[in-house]
Amino acid sequence: VEELGLVDLIPFLTQQNVFIFSNEDSISAAKLVANFAKKNEALKLKAGIYEGKVVDTAG
Repeated sequence: VEELGLVDLIPFLTQQNVFIFSNEDSISAAKLVANFAKKNEALKLKAGIYEGKVVDTAG
């Protein structure tokens, strides 16, 4: 994470984590995961990386 310059992601890397990658349509991938999380309460969205910047669920 540090080597990639994503140190802002470190606080979110607690407990179990899942990483989802999309090289093409990142918006569709994010919507797919968000809709899945709405139906599956055990999945909690914490943060993501968009255009090289860490974003949390607040935006």
